[in-house]
Amino acid sequence: MMKYSFFQKIFCTALFLFLHLFLCACAGELTRTAFTVQLDHLAEEHENIKLVFFTDLHLRKETINDPIFDELVEKVNKENAHFILIGGDLVDRTVKDYMSVYTGRIVEYLKRFRSQAGIILVGGNHENVAGKNLLAEELKKNSFIFLDDEFYFPLIGKKKLCFYGKNDPITPKRQKGKKFIPPPWEYYHLPTEKLLNRKNFLPAKAPLIVLSHRPELFDFLPEKENIFLLSGHYHGGIIFLPFLPEGYFLARQQKRKYPKRPPLKYVYGKYTEGKKLLYVSSGVSGGDHSALRINVPREYVVITLTGRREGEKNGK
Repeated sequence: MMKYSFFQKIFCTALFLFLHLFLCACAGELTRTAFTVQLDHLAEEHENIKLVFFTDLHLRKETINDPIFDELVEKVNKENAHFILIGGDLVDRTVKDYMSVYTGRIVEYLKRFRSQAGIILVGGNHENVAGKNLLAEELKKNSFIFLDDEFYFPLIGKKKLCFYGKNDPITPKRQKGKKFIPPPWEYYHLPTEKLLNRKNFLPAKAPLIVLSHRPELFDFLPEKENIFLLSGHYHGGIIFLPFLPEGYFLARQQKRKYPKRPPLKYVYGKYTEGKKLLYVSSGVSGGDHSALRINVPREYVVITLTGRREGEKNGK
């Protein structure tokens, strides 16, 4: 066994403390990301509607009083958005019996947000483990719109704005005495039956705004349809270095853990294919990885809807 001298031990300790402080300093301030989305057949009443989207708060006992969540409320409320959209992993699964203990505190926190027309949420993989049903029940009691494989059509003016929230599938439980076979990759990302049959529910040609915690749903949506997908889950890759591909470290970790899964495609930012558009947010907290953010901001996203002009439709 290698022995270290006194000075080597001092050096290693100092290096560890420096790296720890450096990583904490790089955890990322809360930033505002803003852009406009052009959608075909957007009703005149929906022109310039403002949406605020955020995801992956990972609220738990140790973080629920973190000043960044107070800052999020303050900044989001200043936007005076028509709708606030939350893309899953609002809570964190690291606390036993989380929902039975903290649901009330989560709901009270969300009550601090203000919007003109409502707050719309979907669940993520952490809600599934922590206990989604109890949270969903309490949110609906308090007039929040929790979409679990559901459409939502608020009337703005005389036209309906169309939202859909994809449920995040629950991983099958291990059965005692039987070998656990994890579900295939597609299990978590395939469109649900309602989404596949969306034309039975949507007004003709209306654009659809979809919330899905996992962005891979994007691959299963037709590029010729007018769909805007908002997702999170990957925390922007956690670490980004300019000389390495986007999400490099996260992709390597995922490949080691799930060698049979396809490489990560959608980690952070905008992705376009035909008429469909995806935005993957880097999230707000990052859960246990919050201190490891390097060059990846915590963010809330401000989106303004606008119709596509005739000349732009024709590619002019």
